[in-house]
Amino acid sequence: MPDRTKADLARALGLEPSAISKILNDARQIKAQEYHKMRRFFGLPTDGEKAVAPHNGNASCVIQPLAADTGLQEGFSGPQDGDWVLPADILSRQTKSSPESIRIFNVDDTMMEPDYRRGEPVLVDIAAKSPTPPGAFIVSDGFGYMLRYCEFIPHSTPPSVKISARNPGFEPQTLELDQFHLIGRVIAKLQWT
Repeated sequence: MPDRTKADLARALGLEPSAISKILNDARQIKAQEYHKMRRFFGLPTDGEKAVAPHNGNASCVIQPLAADTGLQEGFSGPQDGDWVLPADILSRQTKSSPESIRIFNVDDTMMEPDYRRGEPVLVDIAAKSPTPPGAFIVSDGFGYMLRYCEFIPHSTPPSVKISARNPGFEPQTLELDQFHLIGRVIAKLQWT
């Protein structure tokens, strides 16, 4: 940030300016508490936080695309290409899901049309992996992700789930929980008019 100096950073961290020079020259390591203060000084969230600096006085959340590991990015450093930044109040009014567990997924087939169209982005709660109640989920067969309806089969031994789609060409399947991966529940979709 051009309007901030090493002296400003030193004051924010409670250090001498010479300590900042040593950090910048790799002659001194950054302590954990200094790291967090430094990120805040530059307007960045600390690791694990999804909230970004307020924009026009409103807090926002960063929503990342669904990645192969479905986990949080290591060393999160703010919005990246492909991320969405949404007003936090929209999420808090519409879902109890934590912003850290919400991902973006673009529907890539026509099996769920007209409910979900190819190319349509949906929000997925990767912490919601129980098909009770039934609903739309992102599932994986080990090769890729797909959006399908999932419904738990009561009293099934071993526990099983019925997977179906709107397209009549998709034959519904009943699979045991260890035969596929429930990635997360679809909680919203974006439609352009």
